[in-house]
Amino acid sequence: KHCRDFSNKFIKSYNKIKNSFMSLQNSQENETLIKEIIKDIDKIKTQIDELYNTQKDLMQILGPLLTQFELNLA
Repeated sequence: KHCRDFSNKFIKSYNKIKNSFMSLQNSQENETLIKEIIKDIDKIKTQIDELYNTQKDLMQILGPLLTQFELNLA
């Protein structure tokens, strides 16, 4: 579930960035639009970094439990 949520957020973020660039290509150079797009990209990058760190922390916690579980199965 956690991976699916991460994937869904990532896809939504990617589509938002893609749509922003498509809008930019279809319009004349607009400094305000460019600044807004850059701000959105920074915000999305921060969200992705936070999700990655959550995943990393979760694996550090669950890693030993998973190893022990696998050893118990063997």
